[in-house]
Amino acid sequence: MAAVGKWKIIAWKGGYPVWCELHYEDREIARLHHKDLHDLEYAVKRTILEARDILPNNYKHEMD
Repeated sequence: MAAVGKWKIIAWKGGYPVWCELHYEDREIARLHHKDLHDLEYAVKRTILEARDILPNNYKHEMD
């Protein structure tokens, strides 16, 4: 399990494929096939860069 802030990801053991649950606070948001984690990582990284570019200069540090 990985947890940070209000986010938690649980990878279930015991088979193929490995299913991962994405949680926000105490709610399950999605179940992901293990291969989809790379797609999610890519989408989050791209969105971080996009959000940082949109923010006014005095708030860009929040996305570092």
